[in-house]
Amino acid sequence: LARYAKGIVPGAAIAIFCFCSATGSSLSSDLWGDVLWWSTDGDIVTQNFDATNYRIVLHEDGVQYSYPVISPDGQALVMSRREGGNVDACILTTLGMTCIPTPGYLYGFGWSPDSQVIFYSINEGDGQIWSIDLSVEVPVSTLFLDPNVYRTFGVCVTFDGDHLIMAHDPSNWTYNNFIESFQISTNMSSTILPTDGLRDFFPTCSPTRNEIVWGRGTRPSCCGEPLDVWIMNADGTNARALTSDSSVLQHHPRFSPDGDQVFYLETNSVGSNELWVVDRLGGNRMFLLDLGPSARNIDISANFAPVLTVQIDIKPGSDTNSINLGSAGVVPVAILSSAEFDAPARIDPGSISLAGARVKLVGKKGKALCHDEDVNDDGFVDLLCQVETEQFLLEEGETNVTLEAETYDGQTVQGSDLIRIVPDTN
Repeated sequence: LARYAKGIVPGAAIAIFCFCSATGSSLSSDLWGDVLWWSTDGDIVTQNFDATNYRIVLHEDGVQYSYPVISPDGQALVMSRREGGNVDACILTTLGMTCIPTPGYLYGFGWSPDSQVIFYSINEGDGQIWSIDLSVEVPVSTLFLDPNVYRTFGVCVTFDGDHLIMAHDPSNWTYNNFIESFQISTNMSSTILPTDGLRDFFPTCSPTRNEIVWGRGTRPSCCGEPLDVWIMNADGTNARALTSDSSVLQHHPRFSPDGDQVFYLETNSVGSNELWVVDRLGGNRMFLLDLGPSARNIDISANFAPVLTVQIDIKPGSDTNSINLGSAGVVPVAILSSAEFDAPARIDPGSISLAGARVKLVGKKGKALCHDEDVNDDGFVDLLCQVETEQFLLEEGETNVTLEAETYDGQTVQGSDLIRIVPDTN
């Protein structure tokens, strides 16, 4: 932990604790669901991606909890607790909740990769970064960095543990924000995203790569402007938009625990905040839940394996798709490609199943009988496979069947088509 001490700027150290009596103020393995957030009602709330397990984790009358962030090892939760003019940084563990007073209004937390140090940004008019070292017997809140800005919208620690990433507002609610990186080992700062007239908010660091995501304004504006979700390397290179809708607010992005997906809130036309997910490489954007108008600042405790819906064509070129189960042969099934989906490049042929039937295997090595072909002449090369009909678990008549498969990176794929099972005339 000595590496984190190198960046400490001499300043006040606060070591006053309050053990707060709050609903649910102890940590258990099933305390939270897949997504966690704070509400404008002051509560910390949890729910699963499938809309089950909705629970209020923390509630106190007259108290505003906010900015919850789960530790990388999953054993603690840090959050802001505000009661009147007093603001605390509270850490919830299996032993209960410990609250440490802070010298100003909090704007978010970041954990070190080893879950031992918490960094947080505070203040209006004098934005600062403070830290709490949990490895010592009596943790204290210590001034770590004073970047000389009006406020700092969030802080996170990179995967390598050596950089703090911060979005700075140099003056009050102007649109000349910038993103700064502070290297802990050298005690040096650098601007990785300079001022360009667009506002930048709440960077989050990947738990598995030196990448960050953040909310970025779509046009020069002071306040309440639409935001997109952006991603870039932690050194400022390869900055690109993951979402692009200039008319809506897409905000507070968070990485999944494996770093492969980015979750974010999207404020819809009636003011409710919806939970969405998108691949870190772009694409496969998917709506998950409507968390309601009071939801703010999510964190994610589980990876999400969405089902990717694809178009399939059984017996390409046939209108009837008639299949005789007694023929003991094969039926061609095409998984269709599009501008967004390259079926031959992404689908694992060995994972394909159609109504219980698998792709025919040939040769000594059992190679799946598939090839690349543009079956519908749309300019995109499709994946055409031969499925063994004798394995079908189907009755005679017309029915809709579902193909299931996996991509090479493990994502579930489904597609459906209509077939007609005809009687065996033999």
